[in-house]
Amino acid sequence: MNKPVFNIVETDYDVSKGEETYLKFRRDYKHELNISVDELQKRYGLTRHQKDSFVKRIICEDHVRRYGGNNFQTRLKKVES
Repeated sequence: MNKPVFNIVETDYDVSKGEETYLKFRRDYKHELNISVDELQKRYGLTRHQKDSFVKRIICEDHVRRYGGNNFQTRLKKVES
């Protein structure tokens, strides 16, 4: 039987730095509801794709998403998985 061969490639990208940014974004997304998601994106210097990926990950992991209610008050809303 043939065994799969994996090529390991070294990169300069620091995964832990990305994870640290995600954790800070996640904390602010859930607790600083008076700051818009676009402002959080600017604060952390994220691309639109990174922001969208972070938000999707928060929805999947925490089962919550931001919801704009009456009087422009942002709340967290539980989502079904």
